[in-house]
Amino acid sequence: MQSIGKTSFKNAIAVSALAAGIFLGSASVAHAQAAESGQAVFQQHCGMCHNMAKNGIGPNLSGVVGRKAGKAAGFAYSPALAKSGLTWTRAKLDAFLAAPQSVVPRTRMPIMTPDAGQRKSIISFLANRK
Repeated sequence: MQSIGKTSFKNAIAVSALAAGIFLGSASVAHAQAAESGQAVFQQHCGMCHNMAKNGIGPNLSGVVGRKAGKAAGFAYSPALAKSGLTWTRAKLDAFLAAPQSVVPRTRMPIMTPDAGQRKSIISFLANRK
């Protein structure tokens, strides 16, 4: 087995670090693009009832990822959602957007988003809004 000299080893580490940086940078760019396209999908699918600044027909969704379901101040949630005990994780939001009544029976949320790509875009957008 051939040994690697100190210079070769340092070069290998530098190349690995550079590759990791490029990969992580690409992931950040992809995530930002998904969130940006998510804003358009959010406006199209959710914007009639929800926004990021104030309660409307639906609750304000700013900071929804990580929040307890049915607990945002100033909104009259359905008793089912208020008592659900859910925390809005990405996975739970994905399931809820796909079929709200399946996740929280008797919720007032009437709209489903069956397309997984659109749900992913919406959730990326919401996750970036604190």
